Amino acid sequence: MVFVILTSSLYVIISRTIYTDMKEQELSPKAATIAGIVLAYRKGEIPFTYFQSIISAGPSAWDAWVFVLDNEGNMIIQTRIPVESDPNRSFVTAIESKTPDVLSGNKVNFTGSLPNDKFRMMIVGVPVMDGTEVTGAVFLAKPLYEINAGINSLNRALLISTLICLLLMGFPVVFAFNRLIRPLKETRDAALALADGNFKIRAVIHSDDEIGDLASSFNFLAERLEKTVSDLTTERNRLMRILNGLAEGIIAVDINCNVTHANPALWKLIHTRQLGQTYDGDVSASGRAIMVRPSNPQFIRKQVISDERVWDDFRNVILTSVPAVREIDRNGSIIRIIITPIEDETGNNTGAVAMLTDITEATLLEQTRKDYIANISHELRTPLTAMRGLVEPLADGLVKTEEDRMRYYSIILRETMRLSRLIEDMMELSRLQSGNTTIDTRQFDIADIVSDIIDKYKVIAADKGITLECTDELENLPPVSGNPDRTEQVLVILIDNALKFTGEGGHVIIGVKPDRKSSPSKLLVSVSDNGPGIDADVINNVFDRFFKADKARYGTAGTGLGLSIAKEILGALGESITVKSHKGKGTVFTFTIKIRK
Repeated sequence: MVFVILTSSLYVIISRTIYTDMKEQELSPKAATIAGIVLAYRKGEIPFTYFQSIISAGPSAWDAWVFVLDNEGNMIIQTRIPVESDPNRSFVTAIESKTPDVLSGNKVNFTGSLPNDKFRMMIVGVPVMDGTEVTGAVFLAKPLYEINAGINSLNRALLISTLICLLLMGFPVVFAFNRLIRPLKETRDAALALADGNFKIRAVIHSDDEIGDLASSFNFLAERLEKTVSDLTTERNRLMRILNGLAEGIIAVDINCNVTHANPALWKLIHTRQLGQTYDGDVSASGRAIMVRPSNPQFIRKQVISDERVWDDFRNVILTSVPAVREIDRNGSIIRIIITPIEDETGNNTGAVAMLTDITEATLLEQTRKDYIANISHELRTPLTAMRGLVEPLADGLVKTEEDRMRYYSIILRETMRLSRLIEDMMELSRLQSGNTTIDTRQFDIADIVSDIIDKYKVIAADKGITLECTDELENLPPVSGNPDRTEQVLVILIDNALKFTGEGGHVIIGVKPDRKSSPSKLLVSVSDNGPGIDADVINNVFDRFFKADKARYGTAGTGLGLSIAKEILGALGESITVKSHKGKGTVFTFTIKIRK
């Protein structure tokens, strides 16, 4: 189309000039021929009638109108012009204006219009030469509208043929264009689908040319992108599973300190309600991964961790790249928060991540360890101090009488035995808690063990003015499954405690009966006393190591490990022990034992 437009435009512009020049070149020889005829007529070589017939033939013979003038510029003869109006006057006026030049011996070519005249014409004038003498002038004149008519006919023919060629070429061009553009459109559609997340899409390869190479390159890109995204998805899922499986809470923030990620452990750690009821977030298909929505970025900040010191730590870590550690108290739990910066590949901070750990148990364990060491040190130091205080006088010879020495020896022996019991109890408790002690179970008769213990301790109780008895019937009890030695050890610990804390005139009762409420397959063995009881605020600590209910009243009697050992033994046997006490009314310890099936 560009070629057609440029060619047609250029042709229309230059064709008129070329065609006019051609007509001028055609008229010049004819004018010279007529000049020769005029010279022959002036010399008398041809008659006037013949001369007149030649000149009067008009445009049909010479393709122009002929004007002949003498050497003075007078019109001798001219072709009859059919139009006696404007063209005639224009021709005559133009010829008159060019006559002096021609009579001077010059040839004249004139194309155009006179001043103040719109009529365009072509005039060729030649002098009639007789040797060197000018004897007249010949002018050939032709209106340009005739020339324009021919040019316009050629232009129309050219435009028609060009339009026909354009129409004929339109069909193959459209076909070729569609064939060229269709694979490009398909590749474009595939690229848009790929951008929307359809990584399975591929472009159709129609040919082996450059467009085919483009489709092949796109398919290679799609395959690599699909693999990359698949690897990233796998890594993301693996990371999310790791984060979701952590017992520690995770919070990630961006550079503006807005929360972007959190794992499920955070909600358990901070004791919030169920995730779907309190949090406007995105949950994955597994229901575990959490992505914080930008529409609600302040939820964790306002309701989960409201301590502004933590968020100040986040900001400081992002600004300084220095990790921070803080401990906060949340609902009675001690939470340790470790915040570290997140850096991109260029080393610039893009946010921070915090790991929240519940260190309540660890703190309690550390405190228990400290208390354990302190208690052990106290329990060991007490008999050692007593023995040292007795051994030094003996070694220095300060004890003179045999009676005093025997009394000192007796005290040293008692303290030594006390120290030995403490060490044995500690070792026993350590073995039980480590799980290295294997306790065998078998069938036995609980009534026999209870009867034997009552017989052993009845005299000891009587010496203290305490009544020891069993109120339940022991004859019809079913056989039980467990370890009789360990069961007896537990009963001995409980009876020792009861006798120790029950005053003169009190009574200690052993009871054995089926557990009809909680578990009919077990017996309940209880040891109750009517001693002073245990305060309600410390009753939950009676099974702790080295715990003593009232040190001020009862001194340092005992090691404080008996009930801890009893609980560990029953735990190893799969049984449980409980305690109930009323201040001033007494205490009841109850443990379970399985009935043999």
